[in-house]
Amino acid sequence: MKKILRGYQREETARFIGFRSHGGFAADFCTPGEGHEKGGVEGEGGQFRRNYLVPVPSVQHLEELNLLLAAGSREEQNRVITGRSQTIGAGMIAEREYLLPLADEGFDLASLHFSEINASGCAKALTNFYSAPLPVGTSVQVKVYSAYVEIWHQAKCVARHERCYERHKKVLELVESCSNARSLNSAGAWFQGSAAIQPTCACSNSRVLAKAAESLSNTKVTVSRPIWF
Repeated sequence: MKKILRGYQREETARFIGFRSHGGFAADFCTPGEGHEKGGVEGEGGQFRRNYLVPVPSVQHLEELNLLLAAGSREEQNRVITGRSQTIGAGMIAEREYLLPLADEGFDLASLHFSEINASGCAKALTNFYSAPLPVGTSVQVKVYSAYVEIWHQAKCVARHERCYERHKKVLELVESCSNARSLNSAGAWFQGSAAIQPTCACSNSRVLAKAAESLSNTKVTVSRPIWF
């Protein structure tokens, strides 16, 4: 949402309006902080959390968490809610004939931004900067999702970062392996003004790159797996 207004009114983002238009549904909002307005949803959400997310699960990435939630959801289809005569799964099947069919094509929920690679080898998205292995001045499309950010150039995803929710930060992904001199226009530019790094074939110990980046203030550094260009 762009802004929460009085009562049930909301100022929706253009992307959300496009999403619900694509899916063919209307949005119905509740009063902020008034859980009793949707007590059934709140109760079932708490039931799921207590059974599948307590203690807090340990996962390596968002995809693993999604798999855990999907497995719990499938198991829940065999449960009978108090006061009902059929399982959750059976109720889903009965309701399915009243639902609209899904759209033939998916809908990309990313917030779209257009930027250029700056002298630090980064593209700006919202208030932060994300590195990309492209020459300075290259025009790129930045897709901002809830958990990660992708940088696209010529219909290809050239970089993917965990999204940073702080402000005015630089998120750098260090490339451990470079295959040709073209990398001098990409990885080398990432640390311009801090340290001269000369990537070569299968070069660059990650510790050396990380040390070169230490002097960069407001910077989040991530050492990636080998990337070949």
